Amino acid sequence: MTTPLLPVYLLVDLADTGVPAGKEELLNHDVDALVDWLGSDPTLVEQVRVCVLGFTSEVIYDLPMTAPADIGRLPPMPVGGPRSYAAVLAEVRRRVGTELAELEMDLPIAGPLVVLLTDGPPAPDDQWEPALRELVDNPRQLTLMPVWWADSRVPGLPAYPVGVGHRRAVPGAGGLLRVVESLIRSHLSQPDARVEHVHDGHERDAHARAEHVHDGHERDGRARDGYGATTRAGRTPPGPRPAGVRGAAPVPPPRPAAEPEWVGDFQPYAVGHPGQAAVVRPAPDPGEWDRRDTVLDGVCLRDATGEPALELRAASVRGLSHRFYGTVRQDDYAFRCTADQRYLVAVVSDGVSNSRLSHKAANLVARVGAAEVARMLDQRPPEDLDWPELLRQLSDRVVLLAEKLVEPPPDGGRPGYGDVARHLAATALFAVVGLRRVDGATPVCLFAVGDSSAWVLRQGVRWEPQQPVKNADSVIATASTDAVPVKRSDFDPPVTTLLHAGDVLVLMTDGVGDPLGDGVGTVGRFLAGMWARPPAPLAFAAQVDFARRSQDDDRTALAVWPE
Repeated sequence: MTTPLLPVYLLVDLADTGVPAGKEELLNHDVDALVDWLGSDPTLVEQVRVCVLGFTSEVIYDLPMTAPADIGRLPPMPVGGPRSYAAVLAEVRRRVGTELAELEMDLPIAGPLVVLLTDGPPAPDDQWEPALRELVDNPRQLTLMPVWWADSRVPGLPAYPVGVGHRRAVPGAGGLLRVVESLIRSHLSQPDARVEHVHDGHERDAHARAEHVHDGHERDGRARDGYGATTRAGRTPPGPRPAGVRGAAPVPPPRPAAEPEWVGDFQPYAVGHPGQAAVVRPAPDPGEWDRRDTVLDGVCLRDATGEPALELRAASVRGLSHRFYGTVRQDDYAFRCTADQRYLVAVVSDGVSNSRLSHKAANLVARVGAAEVARMLDQRPPEDLDWPELLRQLSDRVVLLAEKLVEPPPDGGRPGYGDVARHLAATALFAVVGLRRVDGATPVCLFAVGDSSAWVLRQGVRWEPQQPVKNADSVIATASTDAVPVKRSDFDPPVTTLLHAGDVLVLMTDGVGDPLGDGVGTVGRFLAGMWARPPAPLAFAAQVDFARRSQDDDRTALAVWPE
């Protein structure tokens, strides 16, 4: 008989209230120790899959359901923000319907174990109770176990009624590892029985709801029900219990559930106040029926030996303003590898908004620019590329395009760059990424004209800008920018950097760059949490399209993860 897989959801409270000193360091230490243990035990490597979701008032850290041996070193989890259970419980409910169905394609699945690691109660207005009911009201028979992660000097235990009872783990003392180990081994040994184990080796019958604490002493007199009410052991209070939560009253075995005809769910992303995103009904541009609202890509790029080198995700989506007014998306991107599979060339371009045909300039700059850089790399390394010559060629191509699309000047002569820019103009951001590592790192060369920007997300936590941050030193923000076609050649020199394991290179237009700001705010935390690892291509496009009040420009992002 095939042993079923045990999916484990570890929900990690990253709020900055609770444990007062050194929470971030202690928390990352304890979670790392837990993941290391899961990846080093041969039995658990085969039987367990783990998902880590870090949360404050929203999910800001995301390790999708993964085999322990494939996790490696986790990027550090940042601490900061208020605490809410509602969002993370809703996220687990969504994933139970999608991730587990994917796992079941290969092996049978045991009822998932959900561990809520927290050090304080949620905000008084947190709507966690409806989210909890929806989570446990499903056929998966999941187990939810809160673990109170707090120094033993903190008096009392949490009074909030989440799940059945709770466990206590002392930060930094191996308490988390011992508690979760006992829960996992108990779950694997008796996946269908409502008997729980603790790390001292004793058992308790969850139907009698007798609780153990870490010193091995037993409390038989009172126990919590699924919503925190207390009863004498062995007696059941009136009213229904949530099905599938350990410690609920005995219920008859469920009838075999029919296989669902489909699984999946989707809810648009919002960061802060979403503004009018929910009420805008996108209109097409009647002059550009073949210009798509959204385009996206998700591919694995291989080096010359055929080995995976980079994961790439890209998406360009029409902004809220253009959707409302029925005007075309002006952003674009392109990418390709060189013929010898030594380099990836990626380009992001943003059509200047006051130029009526700027989307055509953006398309040309991205498509022709990527092809021309790849051709140049056939003859010279990235550090020797002639970027001013490339800009001159692209500018001439934009002028030729303008001659076909716009009325000629009154004198009948050829339009100049300034004349063309009133109709077609676009920024240009180029990246040349090595498909071969150099001393264990991935080399990157960047060159930019205009306000499209490149960033490196270091270890899934810190955003590092590769160009000056737009309007960072300005008292009054400006939207002016350089763009192709361009006469001048005194641009900032190309930038070189290295990507290490756990880093992400992201090229973006200002539709993403402006709300990102300096990378330390809410948008920075949101995107860092979503992009610490490569998401599914459709998910990446939805994340680029996040709603945020007053941010209604077109959005384009192209991200590269070293394998």
